Amino acid sequence: MVGQTVYHLVVAIYFCNKLAAKSKSVYSRRPLTFINLTQISLIYLLFFLFLSTSIYSQQNDLQVETFLVEEGMPTNVQSILQDRTGFLWFTTWSGLYKYDGYEFKSYKHEVDDTTSIIDNNLSVLCEDKEGILWIGSYLGLEKFDRTTNTFTHYTPNPSAKDRYQSNSIWTICEDRFGKLWVGTGDGLYTFNRTNEKFTSLGHDITDPGSISDNQIGVIHHSKDGSLWLGTQVGLDKLDYRTNKFIHFWNDPGIRNELWSVDSKFRINKIFEDESGIMWLGTSGGLVEFNPKAGTFFHYLFNPKDQTNLITSISQDVMTGSLWIASWGGLFSFDKNSKNSQGITLKQIVC
Repeated sequence: MVGQTVYHLVVAIYFCNKLAAKSKSVYSRRPLTFINLTQISLIYLLFFLFLSTSIYSQQNDLQVETFLVEEGMPTNVQSILQDRTGFLWFTTWSGLYKYDGYEFKSYKHEVDDTTSIIDNNLSVLCEDKEGILWIGSYLGLEKFDRTTNTFTHYTPNPSAKDRYQSNSIWTICEDRFGKLWVGTGDGLYTFNRTNEKFTSLGHDITDPGSISDNQIGVIHHSKDGSLWLGTQVGLDKLDYRTNKFIHFWNDPGIRNELWSVDSKFRINKIFEDESGIMWLGTSGGLVEFNPKAGTFFHYLFNPKDQTNLITSISQDVMTGSLWIASWGGLFSFDKNSKNSQGITLKQIVC
């Protein structure tokens, strides 16, 4: 049942985002370095697809059904989360959606309702240890009360001159201590859920222990309890003892090249495999990072096009290969042989 549902969603997301991609002007409002909606949608759905044990016995007999927009299927999907109860949640450019296996329910901004979601332009999702759903928008952080179906709004930097950039939430992560970390287009914050206040940990040119850059693409809580942050200039790790950041791999010289999309130091995704190896999806290819040895290996798929701008990474639980979503398509990467093979969307869903 779960496998069939996910098959439906794979096809639906593909076709809806294929239509959405025709409106290229919309992308001018988004940080191109860290977000590519079509690829993110597909890679996460594939992750759920391969997790379903019912799929294993039906590899040669796939049945596909398409959900249409008219049936409630969300378009322009930016991130997907499956919560602890099994519901699928989607952030889109047209609101928040929940799918229960039968139908979609939408949550949209209502002008006359202050408890509705603050904006329909949404970015990321995070479910904390208490089961609370946190949503990133381009106007700040949203907390969703599932009992009352209401939202509470939090603004990281209300006094910022550029409120769109400063309060645009790109990533949310809860660490081992239950602290909520929020990365924006112009700063890193922690959020205290008791007093509902943000604390800024921004880049400080006079402090080498500050975060390497204020554009935070991804925050990752590793299996050993460490907190890693991917910025537009490289990879940082938080030292909990000193509350300072260690810069493992970065190039501060590219900080001002905001719209350059071919830098291997701009980290869009961090995926940690079962052996503790961290795979970095960057704007300039795939990077294999061994935290214990401190070594980095860089892989380019095709140096001549945007295939190397990677937006999301997941792992095939059957083969161990990595699924890599990029601006140039979807790839399967064999970690053992270090070979990649380009796979078209049509081949995947059929």
